[in-house]
Amino acid sequence: MCIRDRIIESFLENDDADAKLRREEWQKKFVAKGGFEFLLSIFLNQDKDKGVCFAFSKEMDKFEKECLGFIGKILNVFIRSAVYALDGKLLQEVKNIQGKLVEEPEVKVEEVKSKETESEKDTAKKTQVDLKELFKAKPSKIVFLKTSDSLQSTVREIGNMEMDREVAKHIIEEAKPNEIWTRQIDLLSSIIYSGNVNFFDNIIVTAALELFTSCVLISNKIFALAKEYNSHNVNFEQILIKGLNCEQSQIIREKFAYIMGFLCYIMKDSDTLEYTLNILLSNIPNKSSAEAKNCGEYFALMGKLIDIHYESASKTIAIDPKKYLPEFVEMLKKHRSLEKHNAPAEDKLLVGLLEIVRKILLHEPDMKESVSISGGLLHEVFFNCLFPKHCSTAGDVPLTAEGEIADTQKCKSSKSRSAAYRLLSAMCSDNLRGQLHFVKDCLEPLCASIRPHSGWA
Repeated sequence: MCIRDRIIESFLENDDADAKLRREEWQKKFVAKGGFEFLLSIFLNQDKDKGVCFAFSKEMDKFEKECLGFIGKILNVFIRSAVYALDGKLLQEVKNIQGKLVEEPEVKVEEVKSKETESEKDTAKKTQVDLKELFKAKPSKIVFLKTSDSLQSTVREIGNMEMDREVAKHIIEEAKPNEIWTRQIDLLSSIIYSGNVNFFDNIIVTAALELFTSCVLISNKIFALAKEYNSHNVNFEQILIKGLNCEQSQIIREKFAYIMGFLCYIMKDSDTLEYTLNILLSNIPNKSSAEAKNCGEYFALMGKLIDIHYESASKTIAIDPKKYLPEFVEMLKKHRSLEKHNAPAEDKLLVGLLEIVRKILLHEPDMKESVSISGGLLHEVFFNCLFPKHCSTAGDVPLTAEGEIADTQKCKSSKSRSAAYRLLSAMCSDNLRGQLHFVKDCLEPLCASIRPHSGWA
């Protein structure tokens, strides 16, 4: 049986007494025979003298990339379950995270494999090696492995895994987190800056981000070191922004958002949350940039981090709403929508701005009155986003260069209109003056502009 199936079985067998004993015995054998160290040496590209070399390059074929991603996932399974075995409090906190973060993406390997050519499948079969000998002696040559979607389920079930404490201690001692994290950041940089991201690059990025997270769980000093990363004039902040806005892969965008949300939640009482939020707040995509078309995950992460900030028991991390909220409102006012009537695609930058303003107002209710009335936000959302002013007043109708009535409505898609209505609701909730202003200056003029149809026959 190949090592993939044995590793999965070793963690996911039924929880009866015999299965637990078999699982623990297999884990002990795997570690005792040097299996973990061997996979780690492959992944860190350390056994060049033995012909074991797995350095990422643009010339790697799909199978080599899949193998590299698979080994990274297996290493993460062992390291993460070892960390949880030694820290029950952390494990419980991880279980409590469910539903508080952006959804974790799923990489469906089998969908791509079904499209492989026969020659590619033959090559893959020839390179697979039976690992029964792994338990007889320490392996000395590279072993290529095929992955499957079942591995994704394995990673998803990681919080339920059990590992013998002695095995866990050995894995943590041999894990080399200082070497692993630099390898992962190098991988991320190489792929997302390559300009040609494909499906199998997604597998490597997913594994690299998970392994980086495991290193941080071993020692939170790793994140501090990562912030100082700089290679080939690319730093960690640039990698983070590039990953969140990756034009060629939604999976990469979602994974970056999930991992950074996870780390900020686990380390919410450190400066990790403040550091990440400041990066996001300082790098809002603009309409003319390519990132504006793919910024949904960017704003989803920002919204989650704002929630985590306000829910955190520590108040040493500061978001200055008096600084950022007016800036977001001004950006919303100046934004020219990319949406078109009868087209389902939403303007993600517009939706993101509406949602972030709403998030901040929900956590800063004392600012609702000033922002909605004096700041003109009610007027902006009601008339410019939802009901163009020329529909409700008889004067100054905006015209195009061709003399036609201009389409000034910003929110035309269902998502952006829903976001605008949610913001209206947030502004008026527990805001009496805002409610009165809404009725008098928004609803009444709109109702007065409605003319009943008189041409019924």
